[in-house]
Amino acid sequence: MLTSKIQVQGRVQGVGFRFHVTRLANKLQLTGTVKNESDGSVTIQLQADEGQREHFITELQDPKNIPYARIDQLSVTEEKDLPAMHDFHPIY
Repeated sequence: MLTSKIQVQGRVQGVGFRFHVTRLANKLQLTGTVKNESDGSVTIQLQADEGQREHFITELQDPKNIPYARIDQLSVTEEKDLPAMHDFHPIY
């Protein structure tokens, strides 16, 4: 199980992005969090194996899944030594 930090930039705040990310993660039975950042980006912490993560990112970037959002840039970094998460939820 990998823990990934996914940083998303673009039109991702004020358009229901966190709701749709949470819905997608729950549909795929993944765990983690999603939160808005002060710079207008969104940070997703995701616990999944590599294949699940790639599927999640592919679905996330499909405009029909989050119609009012626009992803301009997406970066993924691995995080180490984080405890296992038990659900996926937004952080407010």
